Amino acid sequence: MTVNEIKERALESYGDFQKYIITILCGTPRDEIGSFFPLQITGQANGDPDILRYSKANTGSGYSLETETIVTRSKGPQTYIRKIFFATEEDYISFIDKKDEVNNLRTAILMLQKDRKITKDQLREWAFENIPHLVQDYRQNVKFWSGIAINAQEEKEAAPEPQPEETRAAKAEETAVFEEPVEIFEPQPKAAPKKAPEKPKAPEQPKAQKEREPIPENRIRLKYPGQEKPRSFFIRFRTLSIANPARLGALAPEEISLTLNDFIHLDQTDFLRDITTVILVDTEGAYLSFPRTENCLCIFANAYTLNALKLCQWFTLYRLFYFGTISEFGFDMLSTFRISYPKTEPLCMDDETLVHFAQYLEKGTPLKNDSIPRNLTQQEKNTFIAIRQNPDKSLLSQDRIPPEYIQNIMHNLLEALPEE
Repeated sequence: MTVNEIKERALESYGDFQKYIITILCGTPRDEIGSFFPLQITGQANGDPDILRYSKANTGSGYSLETETIVTRSKGPQTYIRKIFFATEEDYISFIDKKDEVNNLRTAILMLQKDRKITKDQLREWAFENIPHLVQDYRQNVKFWSGIAINAQEEKEAAPEPQPEETRAAKAEETAVFEEPVEIFEPQPKAAPKKAPEKPKAPEQPKAQKEREPIPENRIRLKYPGQEKPRSFFIRFRTLSIANPARLGALAPEEISLTLNDFIHLDQTDFLRDITTVILVDTEGAYLSFPRTENCLCIFANAYTLNALKLCQWFTLYRLFYFGTISEFGFDMLSTFRISYPKTEPLCMDDETLVHFAQYLEKGTPLKNDSIPRNLTQQEKNTFIAIRQNPDKSLLSQDRIPPEYIQNIMHNLLEALPEE
């Protein structure tokens, strides 16, 4: 390993570091998610004298080394590097030359919070999706940040229609809101109320007061392209049990939809009485065709819904699976969701599935940065690297995996104990 390779590997964690900063600034206690530092860099470091020369011990910043001196007969005392790590945030961002970007990101989040047009939970999820814009230097434009806060609020009320994996990034760029903030962020005019001459008109609330009120979670809305009016944000789910289907009185519905606010309190009902496992599915086709499995709850959780489901604290009581695409975006969503639920297990997102259905692989959309998602196991990272190295065959949709294969995998997973 060389000094340049240390920098390359440090940059692989930069995307996760940005999300960590956002999570902390949006109010999540550090003891809940742990500290990002010390950040260890893996690899064989012995053999390059420049690694010792440019370490923090000699330069005052950058990576630190844990070394051991061993006396040999042939060469005498020899210094061996046991570990390379960044001890602090300052060491890390100065070494990868990201001080300005990190400062811009902090400024952006603090300015958006100061404007108070969006709740911290909504801001966190929205910011994850807009990091490339938030690291730009807009901090002197107060009017701009006011517009951004309005748009962030509206985006968390409104998410686009589920789309194929390869079009998600392109679609997000088409609807980017950072180019013309003055025009784009102007609120939609409200329809005038019907006149009621027999009653005096109630005085209007002060406009500034209305704009500063955060939107309650039960008021979240979805807005789709081409629709002027948003529609309510519903969570779709179905029980997979044949022996103990979900019942609403005498009715055993095939599928149920609840508003987000109702769904996050589902544990306060008897509906989950026989449930032991929860499965989050990214595409609608795979969700609707998911095979019957006893004591399992299946939830349609595409990229946007998955972020909202982090509010469901009762997930911690159940074994939790995420069934996403085998793609860079799929693994990134799994990694991000694990910030809230670290024990989330992947379903059919492994090398065995990748090889088994290799004939269905297609070109996917790469992540905007070159980092590897942080919250992945080594096996998952290996699969991620394998698809990244073959861009033309970097996506396997769940819709290509037949129910029989999924059922067999689920049977084996549920028979085995979950990994700690």
